[in-house]
Amino acid sequence: MKRRAIFRLNDTEIEALKGATENLQDQYLIYILLYTGMRIGELQHLKPSWINIREKTITIPEEDNGWSPKTSGKGLSKHCSARTVGVLNEDAVTILSTFTSFNMDRFQARRRLQYLAKKAGLDAWQISPHQLRHTHLSLMASKGFSVVALQEQAGHANPELVIEKYVHGSGREVKNERKRIGNI
Repeated sequence: MKRRAIFRLNDTEIEALKGATENLQDQYLIYILLYTGMRIGELQHLKPSWINIREKTITIPEEDNGWSPKTSGKGLSKHCSARTVGVLNEDAVTILSTFTSFNMDRFQARRRLQYLAKKAGLDAWQISPHQLRHTHLSLMASKGFSVVALQEQAGHANPELVIEKYVHGSGREVKNERKRIGNI
């Protein structure tokens, strides 16, 4: 079965989606997935104790009360962008601390994203939690982050998968990189 290609949101689409938020939970859903590359399952289990605003990190444990992230074997650290940290200020952390976990399952999160996308004038059927993750990692790649940094942020064991999914070079860029490899 061939999987549907996932595209990344452009800057205009990102701003429209963020502008469509109606409450703090919407902001958590969009900002955390978009600016950390977390999986929806990681967001669903997010706890205030995992968030370190001073160091701008969200540390995902190897195991938490019987739950473990899809990529287990080592504690993952998602480094937040300044925008995410702005949402995860002390007030937001206090509000988040009233939840035992994120209050949506993956289907509710997808439906909420589709609602917000439609409100923002975007193609609602193209928006998913995984697309926000893909957008984050593709933006990292476009800003020149190394494959190793992308691999760590994504929590992928295979660097080839990271290259295939998130490093989208133009034909010229790919040709230049092949020349560089040939000169080693």
